[in-house]
Amino acid sequence: MLYGLTPAQCRVALLLSDGHAPRKIASMVGVTDNTVHSQIKSIFSKTGVKRQGELIRLLVGNSGMAIQGESRPD
Repeated sequence: MLYGLTPAQCRVALLLSDGHAPRKIASMVGVTDNTVHSQIKSIFSKTGVKRQGELIRLLVGNSGMAIQGESRPD
């Protein structure tokens, strides 16, 4: 996984990048607000960002990496 994020952290990161607030994310995925905040701290630490806007720019900037790594049928 990119940046060593867990599947749960990836889900939170993507929901953040879609503009959802942490409280809404907690409700959507069925965890507590504290769990989401803990995951966000881990995401920031693993990606080296300090703010949500930085994370979104990072995710958008790397969105083509998954596509580039895929093998394409001939």
